[in-house]
Amino acid sequence: MPRHLGLTTAIVGLSLGLVACKGEGDGIFNRDSGGGIFGGDSDDGGGGGGVEPPDCDDDQLSTDPPGGPDCLTGVISCGDRIEGTTEGGSNQIEGEVYEDSYCFVPFENYDGPERAYELMLPEYTFATIYYSFPCQDMAIAAFRWAPDECPTLGGETTFVCEGDGLGRSGSVEISHEFEEKRFLVVVDAPSGTEAPFALRVECESVE
Repeated sequence: MPRHLGLTTAIVGLSLGLVACKGEGDGIFNRDSGGGIFGGDSDDGGGGGGVEPPDCDDDQLSTDPPGGPDCLTGVISCGDRIEGTTEGGSNQIEGEVYEDSYCFVPFENYDGPERAYELMLPEYTFATIYYSFPCQDMAIAAFRWAPDECPTLGGETTFVCEGDGLGRSGSVEISHEFEEKRFLVVVDAPSGTEAPFALRVECESVE
């Protein structure tokens, strides 16, 4: 149970009232049943929450640094399930960026390494990103992403963002738009936390 239970309850009530947007954002993200401190459907036992969890002892996962541009490790698409580890990831996106972008309200630093993946969604496509962090409490954020640079504090690269902080399993939903959109899906953790994770993207056309 988090140490800041009373504060968590107050901030959760406040955070659910925030529109997940910045700048020209229009709030296209909707929070689903994220695990950990935000979720009413938490699964601290390490369940997948819609995606089969990774093996915490898997030493075959790549720890190579991101190939770029910037913090980008790779690409994830509709129908994909990927496993990775934050070990060896970039270290560019910190807690203040998530808070400033209204992804979630950080309760710890996010100075540990992150992994970021490009997600292109076709027009009129609804997506659910399932995540599983059975080995450590970590966070997930989905930024609408136009440039090649990673989101930065005070930058103009973030228009919309939503996510869950310090959870174990759950999902983030992206509702459809009228044109193809590009997103940056980031798995991050506090300083000193490096662990495997699994992501799965499920898409549905609404045309």
